[in-house]
Amino acid sequence: MAENEDCGMTAIERSRCIMEAILDDVVATYGFPNGGGISRIEQDSTWVFTVSLPQEGRIDMLTYKVELDDDGGVKIVNRTETSRDP
Repeated sequence: MAENEDCGMTAIERSRCIMEAILDDVVATYGFPNGGGISRIEQDSTWVFTVSLPQEGRIDMLTYKVELDDDGGVKIVNRTETSRDP
């Protein structure tokens, strides 16, 4: 989804739009695509989402902080990567 696409007005439309932008970023930037795929996407708060990607012996966690610009497009403000035991 293009960053300048209008994400709509309802919370569901906004969440969907944000998740699509995050998934586009995961596909473009995640360095271990041969693991177990995406097992979970969670909305931790209004503007923070976490993507879980199982790997052999660990689960990689990508946490995104996002915001909407004036045109309703998604802007990724911060992305952190951590791992935890399965």
